[in-house]
Amino acid sequence: MLSTRRLSSILLAVFLLLAAILFLNSNSTATTLEKLTRPKTGGPKPKHPQQPQPQATPTPSKEPAGPVAVSYDKTTPPTVGCESIVADLQRRLIEAYQQQFRGIRYANIYGYLETENKGDAAIWSAQQILLSTLGIDSMEACRFLDKGCDLARYKAQLDAHKPHSAILMAGGGNFNDYYTTDHPSRLAMVREFRDTPIRAFPQSIYMTKDDSIRKTEEIFGAHSDLQLAARDRPSFDWLQKTFGPHAKGTVPDKVRHILTPDVAFMFGNRPDFRLNTKKTSVPHPPSRVCAPC
Repeated sequence: MLSTRRLSSILLAVFLLLAAILFLNSNSTATTLEKLTRPKTGGPKPKHPQQPQPQATPTPSKEPAGPVAVSYDKTTPPTVGCESIVADLQRRLIEAYQQQFRGIRYANIYGYLETENKGDAAIWSAQQILLSTLGIDSMEACRFLDKGCDLARYKAQLDAHKPHSAILMAGGGNFNDYYTTDHPSRLAMVREFRDTPIRAFPQSIYMTKDDSIRKTEEIFGAHSDLQLAARDRPSFDWLQKTFGPHAKGTVPDKVRHILTPDVAFMFGNRPDFRLNTKKTSVPHPPSRVCAPC
């Protein structure tokens, strides 16, 4: 049997051994924790690279990347951005003709065009929209005094509504001296109705022949209440030169004249026309060679 002294020595040795083991293990654990919590500043790359993180899908912008072309394909949106411009031009027309048509409630139309030009049809319709907006009743219409016009009825309607009636000259692009019918007919009408108020929807004007300009100055200048309108700056400049404050062939500023947008802008913004109108086409007639005007 072991003596008490020897047993005590053995127990003391075992205790010291266990204490040493526990001490070593605690240092190893602290070192491991320090490595795990220490910020990484380099070192070998991991053997298995990290999987790429999924990128967020960018939200498409609501604004178009660039200007969108006008298209007659109904699946393609029309041009965006002109609505405010059209609305402003429409407003300018209404404001201008509120002044020019002051006191007028009944009107005869003169000089409208019957052509295949769709713009002339648009101008006619737009004029009616403007008259309706201003509360003016449209009565009779004649293109020429001597062809297809019931002149007696034309005059009777004007007389029946005096002093609130007037003749309105149609707008467009036939105020010139290279067409042989429209402007001479306009001059004849102004001479015939010298004492009836006459107003004009916006026109493009191109006069180059001295005799035509002289007749225009003479007949327009003799009218008692005549107002003209231009739909572009060169036409207005001609009116200003011919009938303005420095006019030489007529009394300065007697023939009133204004600059306005084309009356076709009275349609305003109408995208329903594009969507609801059936598109058709017709073959063009054979081309014809005509002599210079």
